[in-house]
Amino acid sequence: MVMLLGVELLLFTALSCIHCQVYQLQGQPESGYYLSVNLGTPPQEFKVLVDSGSSNFAVAAKGFGYIQDYPRFDKSLSKTFRDINSEVGVKYIDGSWSGRVGEDYFAFASDVTTNASKSVKVYVSLIESVSEGFFETSGGWVGILGMGYAVLAKPDSSITPVMDSLVSEGVTSDKFGLQLCQPLSNSDRELVNQGGKMSLGSARPLLPSNSDVFRYVAITEESFYEVILTNIKVGGTSLDLPCT
Repeated sequence: MVMLLGVELLLFTALSCIHCQVYQLQGQPESGYYLSVNLGTPPQEFKVLVDSGSSNFAVAAKGFGYIQDYPRFDKSLSKTFRDINSEVGVKYIDGSWSGRVGEDYFAFASDVTTNASKSVKVYVSLIESVSEGFFETSGGWVGILGMGYAVLAKPDSSITPVMDSLVSEGVTSDKFGLQLCQPLSNSDRELVNQGGKMSLGSARPLLPSNSDVFRYVAITEESFYEVILTNIKVGGTSLDLPCT
């Protein structure tokens, strides 16, 4: 993996655009960015938060009462769901959840490009309980899509992340990008939520035509997407950061 730093933050491995797909994100800084996915057969649609710092895919299960105003996954309605009967829990900076692991078919609900989404069997954790503050329900998301390496997956790395499953099934290559936009003020000085985009297969669709302002930095370890930052310049002036 490499990281691309510029006006927006992009994570990806290369600039080729083989099996390239782009998905619209909703959300904003601090609240997070989310998109719609389908799970099960027939598909049930949910909004899930995109998270580059974890690896589990999880959605709220039917019977989970914390978010009653939003849809929850009903495994009894999916003819392809398989219980694995393994307990799982994940802690984040803001909250945690716990539940049980299963398998079912996953696909992105909508596509900005003309490429059709292919359903792929993935591991999914059904959320049965959460700590206070885990769900930011104003956006209506009821789950989380971890885009990190398998080493971060819980309860262990045998729980293949969705991204790895998409790659192994030939849906995309091992590259993805995130374009996370700040809200902008309109003519009435009201904040307008821009959301962002997520690309699979390449970061090229997210780049401006002149990408010379970006620099490509190697990921230091296949765990979190960590890079070594040695300097920051503002208006051409170095901030003289100490490098350790």
